[in-house]
Amino acid sequence: MLSSKKVKNRYQLKERLGTGGMGIVYRAHDAVISADIALKTLSDITDPIALRMFREECDKLAKI
Repeated sequence: MLSSKKVKNRYQLKERLGTGGMGIVYRAHDAVISADIALKTLSDITDPIALRMFREECDKLAKI
């Protein structure tokens, strides 16, 4: 349980859902929209191609 961890003063982390090659996905509560969401965090990636891929994934998911 991660209920005490808050990100960007907006997302309250609730639980870790999974870990992948680029980062960790959490179930979190978004205080702005007052709903639970999946929040993907990026690991310490310095490769500009990996960072571009992450941003492209974010853009695609936001359009869903």
